[in-house]
Amino acid sequence: MNKTKKLTTGAMLLALIGAFMLIDRQLSYVFTYFIVLLIPVIIAIYCCMYSMKDGYVLCVGVVALSILFGSLYTYMYLPASIITGLCISAAIRKDYDRRRVMLISIAVFVLSELLITFLVSPLLGVSVDSQLKAMETTFNEMSNVAGVSGAMNAVVGNLGTFLLVVFIFSTMLTGVLEGYLISFMTVFVLKRMKIKNIGYNNAMDIKMPEWLAYVLFFFTASLMFMNVPILMKSEFVKYSLMCLGVFSSLILFYYGYLFMIIYLKKKGGRVNIFLLLLAIFILMPFSYIILLVVGFLYGSGPLRRKLENEKE
Repeated sequence: MNKTKKLTTGAMLLALIGAFMLIDRQLSYVFTYFIVLLIPVIIAIYCCMYSMKDGYVLCVGVVALSILFGSLYTYMYLPASIITGLCISAAIRKDYDRRRVMLISIAVFVLSELLITFLVSPLLGVSVDSQLKAMETTFNEMSNVAGVSGAMNAVVGNLGTFLLVVFIFSTMLTGVLEGYLISFMTVFVLKRMKIKNIGYNNAMDIKMPEWLAYVLFFFTASLMFMNVPILMKSEFVKYSLMCLGVFSSLILFYYGYLFMIIYLKKKGGRVNIFLLLLAIFILMPFSYIILLVVGFLYGSGPLRRKLENEKE
């Protein structure tokens, strides 16, 4: 009976994927992107319901359907979708928490986005140079229309290098968003289907390695030295540090915000998230700077240990 249910469930999931692919094919591959994000979720659900070996069989079926009904876009992203589905399935079966599942999903898709953009796409005739030239043309046209072309050239400097760095980081950010969305959908569906409930024990479980807090603080502080010619001779280094600094500051800001929620709950019970966000917005940019420092102290250990001692 269990084997029959396993076969029928697998056949039903494959039929679902096949139906989506067939409809997508009839609509000129409008929904291919959503199918690519749906495949790892279905693989993870099936592996969690039964076993990893059964999941491998399902993956073979997905590959066969992609060959029959998929597009070139599907072929490019199919390996990443399958690997992501299998990796997060293994993580869930080992009882990893939601944070680890999310990080695994993000890591696989960031790597796949970089490989597809810089290695696979040029082989198919979509070069990075042509995309950068299109971005540069659009940037110049928008600057001319806004009447700020001279000011933008003075701020940006080497436009080609600047756009290259932005292009790289936007590609990585796309992978981050895709990985997060896949992990979120997987955790949500598993919980709703009452297969497995994955989450944090409490907000204190959301933490980073202490050394990472210092690295993030370093990149955030590097934003203050963007206009020092001696330190920023290379345009590529300058714009890379700029993107890393912005990204790092957002992470520290999030941890500062997290500390505020935990601290206020410990002191006063219920926290109105809307009013808290409104207060942070009104007090910008002072609140942003304060939360950066608080986020660093929380991530590096002092404030976190203080909260843990109060808990004891």
